[in-house]
Amino acid sequence: HIDDGFDFLGWNFRKYGGKLLIRPSKKSVDSFVREMHRCILRDGKAMSQDDLIRTIAPKIRGFANYHRHICASETFVKIDNVIHFQLERWACRRHPKKGKGWVYGKYWCRKGGSKYIFGTEERFLPHMAWQHIVRHRYLKESMNPYLDHDYFAARKALIEQRRARSVWMPASKAR
Repeated sequence: HIDDGFDFLGWNFRKYGGKLLIRPSKKSVDSFVREMHRCILRDGKAMSQDDLIRTIAPKIRGFANYHRHICASETFVKIDNVIHFQLERWACRRHPKKGKGWVYGKYWCRKGGSKYIFGTEERFLPHMAWQHIVRHRYLKESMNPYLDHDYFAARKALIEQRRARSVWMPASKAR
């Protein structure tokens, strides 16, 4: 029953108080977290910071892009926290005789308004929380693509403007 919910294509469909919410399924999130654990803490033991970022950044972007059209903001923040602690373990394992302050100074930097971004000045690891949730705009039923050129030109310009804004950068403090 829809009130109990069901999983389909990595999403969970469920009605909460009469409203349908689509979220990433727990199985999909757990699978992604296990993959990050394997990439960071098992396969990435001897990798340099740049190689590790090159390995896991596309996976983070891909997961976030797949789930950006549903209610996934809370899930993105939770996964970011898990990845942060996995990276912290990776960094502390590389320097067992150093303190966490020294490790953070070596592997994390400031970008935009964010204080802790894993990376260097040239390359950094994106956070899923930076991904904007993009809702699909419905077409007006009364509009005809052959007759109403202004409506469809304005719609296309709006879509291009949103696409240009969805850059994977930390939010600045000016917001």
